[in-house]
Amino acid sequence: RHHLNEAEQQQWHNEIEALNEQYATQFTRQSQSAHMQRSRDLASLQGLQGKLQLYFQKKDREALVQLNKALEKHANPEADKYLHLSTGLIAELDKDFDQASLAYQKLFDEQDEIFLEIVLQRVAALSLARNDYDNSLAGLEMLSRISPAYLVQYGDLHRLLGHSQKALTAYLDYLEMAPKDIAVMLKAAGYFSELNIPDGAREMYQHVLNHDPQN
Repeated sequence: RHHLNEAEQQQWHNEIEALNEQYATQFTRQSQSAHMQRSRDLASLQGLQGKLQLYFQKKDREALVQLNKALEKHANPEADKYLHLSTGLIAELDKDFDQASLAYQKLFDEQDEIFLEIVLQRVAALSLARNDYDNSLAGLEMLSRISPAYLVQYGDLHRLLGHSQKALTAYLDYLEMAPKDIAVMLKAAGYFSELNIPDGAREMYQHVLNHDPQN
């Protein structure tokens, strides 16, 4: 693991905060999808997923606690996963990161991919906030299997930790699946330049020009 010296601490803090903002933004963008509509009986629970996200974003602990108590009495077994999620979110607001981790760990076997994505987002963000970079990377790696968009954040964290080859691999893997993403092309080009790899930088900039001659 790369250790930052004292002079780099402020830059590190700012970049970590930026990554946390990315997690927060990604967390609030989740939407319901057709395959989640299993039955009318689950409709209220699916609505709770959005409410839990919203209350956490607003740091409304009281509302989360009320939902948590209601879920404890819910007869449907499907309520258990929402109970664990709400418990984890409340613990995060309380800065009880150990309790939050325990709650999220109970959801790692969740088969609903969209729900699992939310859990992994929280695990990655929570680990990052605790300077537990190995688990944050593990969470992002799992997320990238759900959506390649997470490869960029995965590469960003590797980059911050000084893992240059893994960072570049993540960026290039992402670009294979999203070959028109100019922003990530520029990010990769800049990193190639930073690492004094002119051929890589030149190739990335050429891709940018091919896709966006005005850039």
